[in-house]
Amino acid sequence: MTVLQLALGWLIISGLLLQIELCLEPGQPFSAMPSRLTYSRDHLLQLSGLASDPLKTFLRDTNIPPELLRGSKRKRIQRKRGSRGGIRHRLRRRGCRLPLPAITLTNARSLWNKTEELCTLIKSDPDYQRTSLFCFTESWLSGDVDFQMDGFNIIRYDRDVRQTRKSIGGGVCMAVNGNWATNYTVRETECCKHYELMTVSFRPHYLPREFAQITIILVYVQGPDFNLAAARITESYNRAVAQTGEQPVFLLGDFNKCNIATHLSSLEQYVTTPTRGKNMLDLCFGNIPGAYISKPRPPLGFSDHNVILLLPKYRSRLKSEGTITKKY
Repeated sequence: MTVLQLALGWLIISGLLLQIELCLEPGQPFSAMPSRLTYSRDHLLQLSGLASDPLKTFLRDTNIPPELLRGSKRKRIQRKRGSRGGIRHRLRRRGCRLPLPAITLTNARSLWNKTEELCTLIKSDPDYQRTSLFCFTESWLSGDVDFQMDGFNIIRYDRDVRQTRKSIGGGVCMAVNGNWATNYTVRETECCKHYELMTVSFRPHYLPREFAQITIILVYVQGPDFNLAAARITESYNRAVAQTGEQPVFLLGDFNKCNIATHLSSLEQYVTTPTRGKNMLDLCFGNIPGAYISKPRPPLGFSDHNVILLLPKYRSRLKSEGTITKKY
């Protein structure tokens, strides 16, 4: 039995005794109390004033240490109204059912020795868990290297030694989350000593009504002729747009000193944070205005490029536009 219960019990007994005293005349014995109690107006007013807040009256008249009264104070619970906003909360709520894929872009500088780190990040880091598509440049993979990630389909295009005359480095690779898409088509691959390119079209499990497919062009431009690389990459982008019929086409990768923005001035560039030191080398271009926001993450292993998270900011037409009422 707590101190508060004892206090309330004592208060009830005191109230009964007070009622009995009010019913007796001064000096009248207890045996003279009538069998039927009667109350006057003044008695009722006194009792109502006492019973208005009996706990407060009891605490005022008694000296109870404050540490014993902590449990008697009820905490008011504030009710949360509405829902949390923000792009990351939207990604967590919708999972892989996104209008555009959540992309993780980085220059890995060798993938085969970072497999365990990637698997650990996918299991423990929410940003990597919600990634729909990993895009790696400088994969450094060759035909005798088996690179796998649990739950992901690997699409890779290794460096052609005969075309580049380089046996080490290069290569582009995509890891597709099986929960986002399993239907894809490799439309174009190209490798020369100036750049490497791979174009893939995806048909995800979920797409908004206005999109039929999403095309990703992943490039790695190593030079030395960056002007020639920019012209060839522009031609590949225009071919992808012509093949897909004005559907979303995104061009991303490690461009180094290649100024592709002068050739594709109508596209929007989504990466706004430095990717290597103070320089922005890993970029993403697209034909959807305001499609992504970029968030930097630490590099993988000993890579000198930051990991860039491209979080989809685009909202489908069905949710962004108001309801249209037609009258017939």
